[in-house]
Amino acid sequence: MDLVGLLILISFVKYGEAVRPLLKSIKISENVIYDCVDIYKQPSLSHPLLKNHTIQIAGMRSEGNGLYHGTSALLSTHYLKIDPHGVSTYAMQYVIAESNGQKNTIEAGWMINMDLFGDGRAWSYGSWMGANGAGCINTKCPGFVQVGNNNFLSEPLDTTRDKSFIRFSIHQDHATGNWWITQILKDSKSDIGYWPKELFDVLGGGATSVGFSGVVRAPPNGPSPPMGNGNLPKDKDPYHSAFFANLEILGQDYLSYRADNFTFNRVIDNEKCYGLRYAGFDNDNVGVYFTYGGPGGNSCGV
Repeated sequence: MDLVGLLILISFVKYGEAVRPLLKSIKISENVIYDCVDIYKQPSLSHPLLKNHTIQIAGMRSEGNGLYHGTSALLSTHYLKIDPHGVSTYAMQYVIAESNGQKNTIEAGWMINMDLFGDGRAWSYGSWMGANGAGCINTKCPGFVQVGNNNFLSEPLDTTRDKSFIRFSIHQDHATGNWWITQILKDSKSDIGYWPKELFDVLGGGATSVGFSGVVRAPPNGPSPPMGNGNLPKDKDPYHSAFFANLEILGQDYLSYRADNFTFNRVIDNEKCYGLRYAGFDNDNVGVYFTYGGPGGNSCGV
């Protein structure tokens, strides 16, 4: 198949298919299908705010004014056995803008959610919330514009190795205001796609806060699932539990800085079930990092 001018989109078949001319479909799990479509006919562009939007193949990083314009992090990824219904565990980096009661968010990371993905593997993911509360995870609704042919916003991750990682950056292009997600590999970077500025009403000038978190979700009366790799952090042992490393922030000048150039607040809901150890700056290999996670259980307050 000729891939010039084509891309692969993710369709969550559980929630229904968008009408579009399909060139090829590849089913990779019960709930997820990769559809190969013309890049200029992808369903994201059917969003009513994107009628006049132009496809952008790469972003521009340049100087400008603002607050925070992005994040970058290396996340360890793990397999965890969780309840198959109504439960999820994930780790993500995020940007948030709040103003006059309005809130916009973008987040990206990895997740285990059998209801969403149809299996118990860890998957990469991205999500957004924009104007008037619109938004969704991955491509469940129009909005995200895919540009990569070989890397995707959401795909299953290999967690069978001793050390498994993903590394993303979420960054705003100063020239267009669009918010890009880029996969960072050892020796290269690859743009996955972007959320157009038209989707947001308060994130256009930059984010008012950024962060990095492990998160779990469960029904209110059931046990909470494990987080990270299921282990509580140990002092001076960065590999005992899950971790975030190489934490960087894109500042108001659109330049990237180590996260220890900014003030961070430690946030944790229940130290009996989950923990966090902020290690600060280590060396050029892991940069600024912290470890987190825990076994979950009953009475975790989730």
